Amino acid sequence: MSNLRTGAGAKQFSVLVELSNGTSLIVTGESTNPESGHKWFSVKAAGKSGFIDSDFVAQSCDPEAAQSAKVNSAVICNRDADVTNVRTGPNAQNYPVAAMLENNQRISVLANATNPVTGHPWFKTSFNGKTGYVDTEKVAKSCDTAPERPVETATARVLAVGWVVGQNTGAAAEQAAIEKCGSNCKSAAYFRNTCAAIAVGTKSWAARGNNSKATAQRTALAACQNDSPKCTVRAWACSYNNQYGSIAVEKW
Repeated sequence: MSNLRTGAGAKQFSVLVELSNGTSLIVTGESTNPESGHKWFSVKAAGKSGFIDSDFVAQSCDPEAAQSAKVNSAVICNRDADVTNVRTGPNAQNYPVAAMLENNQRISVLANATNPVTGHPWFKTSFNGKTGYVDTEKVAKSCDTAPERPVETATARVLAVGWVVGQNTGAAAEQAAIEKCGSNCKSAAYFRNTCAAIAVGTKSWAARGNNSKATAQRTALAACQNDSPKCTVRAWACSYNNQYGSIAVEKW
């Protein structure tokens, strides 16, 4: 028997109900015991919502399979973008987006799933009290999302830059970025629902946009290097939820 409790702790929280081995439950999220740091799951079981020690939860109660089948903790790790779509089913074309999660957002992997069209593996996951499906290629134990291409340093001309996000219009974003940059600046780019970066070299600068900050940095750096032998990424920004962002740069 395992106790379903009112909170994430055996000492601090009372028992709601005792659950027998093999009881089905729905994991809705993760919590941490404030004293021990031990992981608990928020779940729905036996008609109640409560918390259960993660050590007592498995995808199967077969003693030989339980250790390998326990719910796994992981993070979102998308190398091509800063946010990943969580969908209502294991297919990007057939199922709508249930949520958008940023890289390093912690999730619980509940079960394996398969794209019925391509056979590609997906995970059924829980996060923030919700459930959804994520492509297995966007999930990892840990995630370092640094740009794959190193940013060059030194020898680039030092220009003032300024950037803003969360503006209602492109014009407002450009004006706010210029104000941050200074009176001798101009808008290099404005963008919405994406990212942008600016790279500055000895002879020129270049700004590029992309749905990933890492890709925006790489493409801006590559464009700058077409005219300058040495370039460095000076600024990047991302703006979502239909809000505008802008990057301004000092006039050459």
